[in-house]
Amino acid sequence: MTTPFTHSWDCNNENELRDHFGRNLTAAFQHCMLDRRMIHAARIYFSIGIVYAVFVIISTIMFVVFATSGIERPYYQYAMLSASSAPSTTSNRKRRRLQRMRLLHRWKRNSLRKRSIFGTTFGAVGNLVFCTSVFMSQAFYNEHSCEVYLWGVCIGFYTWFFAFFWRAYRLWFLIRLNDLKARFGGDVLMSSGASTITSHSGGSSVSLYDDKDYRWFMKNKDGHLLNTSRPFALYVLFLLVIVIILAIVEVRGFHNNVMECEGAWGIYVVVSFTAFFLVLVGPITAFCLRKYKDSYGIRNEIMVDIAVGIPCFVLTIVWYVIFGARVVTPWGEYFQTYFAPRNWLLFFILASHIMTIVIPLLHLSSQWHHVHQGKTNSVEGSSQPPSLASSSNLPASISNNDNNTDNRNNTRLSIRRRHRTTCLRQTPETLEYLLESPDTNEELMRIAIQDFDSENVVFYKHYLKLVDRLHKAVIHQRRRSLSSSNVADTSVPPLHRSSLTRISSNATLVVPPERAHCRDTNDELSGPTGRPDHPMITIVPPPCIHTVNRSNAKSKKSGSSTLISTIAENDGIYDMIIQDNDIAQEFVDLYRTYIVEGAPLQVNVSHRARKGLDQVLLPRIQSPLNASNVSTTWKIPWSSKQQQQQLLNCTLTETADSLKKTPSIVSDLSTKSNGSLISRLRLSWCSKSVFPAPLDYNNAAVINMSAADSAQEKSPPVQLTLGMFEPVRNEVFWNIFAGVFPKYVNEYNKVNA
Repeated sequence: MTTPFTHSWDCNNENELRDHFGRNLTAAFQHCMLDRRMIHAARIYFSIGIVYAVFVIISTIMFVVFATSGIERPYYQYAMLSASSAPSTTSNRKRRRLQRMRLLHRWKRNSLRKRSIFGTTFGAVGNLVFCTSVFMSQAFYNEHSCEVYLWGVCIGFYTWFFAFFWRAYRLWFLIRLNDLKARFGGDVLMSSGASTITSHSGGSSVSLYDDKDYRWFMKNKDGHLLNTSRPFALYVLFLLVIVIILAIVEVRGFHNNVMECEGAWGIYVVVSFTAFFLVLVGPITAFCLRKYKDSYGIRNEIMVDIAVGIPCFVLTIVWYVIFGARVVTPWGEYFQTYFAPRNWLLFFILASHIMTIVIPLLHLSSQWHHVHQGKTNSVEGSSQPPSLASSSNLPASISNNDNNTDNRNNTRLSIRRRHRTTCLRQTPETLEYLLESPDTNEELMRIAIQDFDSENVVFYKHYLKLVDRLHKAVIHQRRRSLSSSNVADTSVPPLHRSSLTRISSNATLVVPPERAHCRDTNDELSGPTGRPDHPMITIVPPPCIHTVNRSNAKSKKSGSSTLISTIAENDGIYDMIIQDNDIAQEFVDLYRTYIVEGAPLQVNVSHRARKGLDQVLLPRIQSPLNASNVSTTWKIPWSSKQQQQQLLNCTLTETADSLKKTPSIVSDLSTKSNGSLISRLRLSWCSKSVFPAPLDYNNAAVINMSAADSAQEKSPPVQLTLGMFEPVRNEVFWNIFAGVFPKYVNEYNKVNA
């Protein structure tokens, strides 16, 4: 029995040789020297095993701590503070340096978390069990080394192999999911209540439910398959199978001597596991992941593991065949060489640990220093980051005046020149330009997909399109207001549905909020026939419109330059109420798709950012009967003619003009002796309630109304403004600035260095 703590005899002492190795001094000397070498090898393996175990444990703990610990302040705030352009004083420089260090911590944390804490930690546990078992089975060479080698090595290698397979599957899943987010997020309405979703291309309408990618995306958009309980359950299931196999092997492996189990059974089991992984699973995994590149090098780690594992496996087989001769002594059998064949597998597992845990910890710090602290990418002197109070950094479509527009154009021109000739600077203006430029936006999207964070870029791209469309509609409306007469035209029809590229000539798009309710209760403006009024749109009567536009009409006489200046002026656009039904509905869909809790493409924003939108929109998109309608649905039974007459007295008095224009409504009213049924009644602007088209029920009517209306109290129409989305846009911008943007800058500067 050889252990690291076995006493080493003095082979030059004849008395010790005769007492412990026999009276034949020559044979006793040879056996003594062999025993000394085995004891020294056991001590070396034991020491290396302890050092390696400590190395694996410490590095894994560092990985978990960096990935899970953090400061309470949201991620985006560190990026915003680190890019601040406060006066360059000593205190401000120290404050910015502190914020950058904190942002480094958060950036490292989020980057490590996206590498899968579960998969990485699980692989480290398997690595620890496997390598420790290999070392200890050679350090303690006795009758128990059979069990150590058989159970420890096999279970450890299985654990590592399962973690490897899980990381590969997770990479494939996340890349495909984010690619489909970019594919469907910007062009498809993710309406949870829509029964049919279609994609219009080439003038034809194609049902997306026929697309297998879309069906896979809708089924897995919440990432439920990546829940850690699923892989852990699979691991336990297959572990039971492995335990049964090992138990059978141990029963069949007789313990007549130390080498029986290890040589005849343990080696075969380990070689079989390794061959199954490197010959079958490894090449298939490499082939499936050849197109799935990520920003964290997960695919490269998998490829390196396979590349290193194949030669190590070959050397293991060669060592068993060529150097597998054993020396027989009265105390047991030993391999002729002290470097056992299974030690080659240690290099394979060690390379995997270094690629998975050690290099990411070292690489993140160096990459951050290159991107955020380097001279070419310094954020010193950058302008104030975009925010509600910083109108100079708002999206390009809503600059506040001509001077800001000229300054913005000059800034973009300088950014474009730097973008073409020199290294990119990591400034908010640079990112804003990249997001608004179609070519660079696609590059950012590619990196966002590789970063598993495509929903932020998709949201910002979609948001900018809506803002640009709203801005064009505002300019169009203001131009028409300036060119129209000052006489109120009460016969102006309401806003009709317009296409994405054409604004209706009668469109009333935005008005200041203080003018939203300056209307007479007898004025009636109902929606177009056949479509219920959008509950989120405040329809403003013509007198209010002309009151708002009177000041602009005076500037019409001063020439075209004054007109252009007035049209370019966008003061208060964030506080203006969105009046166009189509644009407002798209903003509601934007909220439903990206912002609300549990959205299909939910962006990572704080509760404070979406609090205002949740208060306005969340109660109105949860209708169980019609998810596209943002009002609450109430079912009100009608039991008497008196209740029906009370309703008609309220509604028909205030909607006489609407009834005259739509006489078909009267024919839809049916009266019954035991009760009344109001079917498909289109009434609006009642002094007590607002009644869109109800559904048909037996002896009952479904009426869409707000919660306040149910208490017979009149509630003002909801005022949906662009400013409500600004906190969300601000946080998403800084999330991109701190996450995807540094990787884009680093990649661009490396290519153009």
